Amino acid sequence: MSWGNPWLFGFLALIPLILLLHSLRFKRQEVRVTTLFLWERLLQERKATLGISRIVKSLTLLLQILVVSLLTIGLAQPFLSLPATREGDMVLIIDTSASMQAQGPQGTRFALAQAEAYRLIDQLHEKSRMAIIEAGQGPVLRTFFTRDKRRLREIVARMEAGDSIGNLRESVLLALSLLRGQRQDHIVVISDGTETDWQAELPAGVRITPLQVQAGEKNIGITRFAFRQGWGETPRYEMLVTIQNFTPVPVNVPLKVTINRRRLLQEEVSLQGGEVRTLVYPFTRELHGVVEARLLFQDDFPLDNVARTVLTRARSFWVLLISPGNYFLENLLAAHPY
Repeated sequence: MSWGNPWLFGFLALIPLILLLHSLRFKRQEVRVTTLFLWERLLQERKATLGISRIVKSLTLLLQILVVSLLTIGLAQPFLSLPATREGDMVLIIDTSASMQAQGPQGTRFALAQAEAYRLIDQLHEKSRMAIIEAGQGPVLRTFFTRDKRRLREIVARMEAGDSIGNLRESVLLALSLLRGQRQDHIVVISDGTETDWQAELPAGVRITPLQVQAGEKNIGITRFAFRQGWGETPRYEMLVTIQNFTPVPVNVPLKVTINRRRLLQEEVSLQGGEVRTLVYPFTRELHGVVEARLLFQDDFPLDNVARTVLTRARSFWVLLISPGNYFLENLLAAHPY
């Protein structure tokens, strides 16, 4: 048995205080009398300093000690970890989206997810089977139902977090199609909790256990990177960069943009906690090649610190429009930069 808050056992120090309060004896007033036969019972009282017999007979004392003990045990949150004894098949869904690469003190979110998966495999009932689904950009069935724990662990060890968004909804629907509808069967989803819309579409009565892993909360990333070319005889471009601060504290982030590995611009961007800033930079020269925007900043999720795009040379071309006159087509062609 383990305890969630073992430090709360300090409340048991109240029990000696309760004993002390109940053991205090009232100071008796000395009175002169002519006879003692009325006080024989009084003289038979035990002379123990703490009055043990009176303490044992005190129902109020026992109730107070019991209340303090039960409150202390309840606040300490006892829990018991036992191997699984419930039969029934399990479908294990592991999130392999890009956000699972976030790095924390104990490793990446995906490494923590793998540790949870190993624990579930070890606790799997001897008569139960497990199937594993990888929830990346699309669901991938890594293995159908099996009782081979060694094979299950090898499959989890070979999995890696990718660079795409996840799709837990489709993965859960695939898991539902694998189950036989038995009451003992259930689904376990291990993810970082960034995708929650799939839970609203679950049918009634479905048993799904979400296990959330948390690591790496410090992140500043590029959420949008695009170029727009203007029209005219002189080449004109506009570069758009959107940067978001996912932390609650202000930061200064150096932004560097290169084209074909040559510096195009570099400046420092200031962001408040949770702020999203969209920056637009104009250029009046021909640009073609690989353009890269990079945040020169160390955080827990480096994947979104870099964004790239490819610019090709502009080509002029002619369009022959045979028409008695079409206002919409003429304006559409006139708006084209070439």
